Amino acid sequence: MLARLGITAGLVLLSGSVAKSQQARADAGSECQASGGNPTPRGPALSEPAARAIVGPWYSLFTIPGRRDVRSVFAEVMAPDFIGCTGDRPGESRDREATVHLLEGLATQVPDMRFEIKELFVAGDRVIVRGEATGTPAADFLGTPHTGRQFRIMTIDILTIRNGRIAKTYHLENWLGALQQLRI
Repeated sequence: MLARLGITAGLVLLSGSVAKSQQARADAGSECQASGGNPTPRGPALSEPAARAIVGPWYSLFTIPGRRDVRSVFAEVMAPDFIGCTGDRPGESRDREATVHLLEGLATQVPDMRFEIKELFVAGDRVIVRGEATGTPAADFLGTPHTGRQFRIMTIDILTIRNGRIAKTYHLENWLGALQQLRI
């Protein structure tokens, strides 16, 4: 059913380059499995203020109005070998360049998108964030005809911090909920 809704490529559709993003995801897929799903923190413990200082610029990229240049923020806060994971299977991850490309595409697809950190927890070198994203798609969105309606979704992220930079993210967004809100 999700394939019929146009969700199979997830946010990759936002980038406008499905083939490029799918290849980057396939190349990076094994990186999400590398930790074996081990939730045990491996690096030095972070304080909450230190964690907020590191992840704040990352989340600022999801508030489109007034945001800084995506590549500049990536250079500042992301590890050179950054990987973003939406699952543990091959094809469920993005490397640095594919993630930059996706974020740059958000400005066209959802120009008023905003993101708010609702809760932040620190466990060693891991930062867990519950957030909220809102926005109004400017055109058809993930296979849903344009309605002018706004969505509001919850997000959950687990970020691994290495040497003061974000090295890996595991993230889930409730895009099915967004599509339901847009279709009402």
